[in-house]
Amino acid sequence: MLTLAARFGVPASALRQACRDADIPLPGPGHWTRLRAGKPVVQAALPPRGPAMAQQVTITPYGLSSLEERKAELAEALPDPPIFDEPIEAVRARTLARVNPVKALASLDRACADVRRLLAADDQRRADKAAHRGSPDWEGPRLDSPFERRRLRLLNSLTFAFAKVGAKLELRGPTGRDLAVRIGTRRLTLTLDAPGAQPTFQGEWTTRPGPAGPLALRIVGGSDTDEGTNAWIDRDDAPLEAQLADVVVSMLVVAEVRHRAAEVAGHAHRIAWRAQIAADLVKRQADAERRRDEREIMKVKARRKRLFGQARDWRKARNIRGFVAEVLTEVGGKPDDAGVLAEWSAWALAEADALDPVAGDALEPWRPQDEDDIERPCGCGFRCERPCACGAQRACVCDCADEPNQDNEFWLRLPDSDGEP
Repeated sequence: MLTLAARFGVPASALRQACRDADIPLPGPGHWTRLRAGKPVVQAALPPRGPAMAQQVTITPYGLSSLEERKAELAEALPDPPIFDEPIEAVRARTLARVNPVKALASLDRACADVRRLLAADDQRRADKAAHRGSPDWEGPRLDSPFERRRLRLLNSLTFAFAKVGAKLELRGPTGRDLAVRIGTRRLTLTLDAPGAQPTFQGEWTTRPGPAGPLALRIVGGSDTDEGTNAWIDRDDAPLEAQLADVVVSMLVVAEVRHRAAEVAGHAHRIAWRAQIAADLVKRQADAERRRDEREIMKVKARRKRLFGQARDWRKARNIRGFVAEVLTEVGGKPDDAGVLAEWSAWALAEADALDPVAGDALEPWRPQDEDDIERPCGCGFRCERPCACGAQRACVCDCADEPNQDNEFWLRLPDSDGEP
């Protein structure tokens, strides 16, 4: 089990539970030890598929992303349409042989867990009522009437009968009125009450005092594909206690019929889903290529912007050097300003050297390292640096009052030799 769990990428407990839910027999204690020792072992045969059991058990590894799951789905072969070789009547006969006999328990001495919970809650209400001397502010027991006791006995008998075939009857609510039976992959909602009984406006069921009266058991929400009986009622010749075997078998058959209908519909849905997944993956790939192309374009534009800036800085550095030369020529002959002039010219030439991309190593090709190195277009179509009048949060390096070119971008105008645009 541990080896298979590691191969499928799921916990061993999840794999073990999946086998139990699908009625797949597991090796008993010491099976692998005896096998490694060369001793004979008995491999349990796989039983026939139970009513409403899935034909195929699918185990999805934990931690897969949605995209990985979709790719894994497309990697699998196209599923075959579900085929059910066993006729429904054969399922009914096999189930009846497995269920019979169903014994109607005459008392609640051997009660199931849900019935014990209901009885314990009723005993607590009885004790609370007695402790407060029958005060009307305290609710007394709800399940003491012969009607309610018979109803609990029927539910108790059905619980044990369903447990024989791997199904589970669920009793919920303070009086066990919320009924459902889980059979394989299907869940049938039930009602067991007096004929014609209806919940209150708030959706709550009330208990019935008085003597035991007729009871009716129904499957709620019938389907067009259902076969057989969906309702049972007390008859003079056959009370519900005598119909328990037919109740269990019919519900198992209804669950199997609904399961088959759901499998056929699920297969059609999966085919359509696979087509949708394939189209989505194609769109994802196209979007990824488009984003990659856009990024390359932005890289080219960012390098172009850097080139424009280097040209602008080189022109400024050249203008500064020319300006320093002119000042030294005109003012250099005055001995009183020699020290100040030397200090100023050294500082100005240093600034020119700092700006000049030719003097430094700024001429190396620039390559953006991440998305933050690439500035996004603003409202006017160029890349943004500082606030401007175009209305964008970050404005472009161009003059937004200019007219755009055919590419909906603005050209960065380099200053001329006088430093003016």
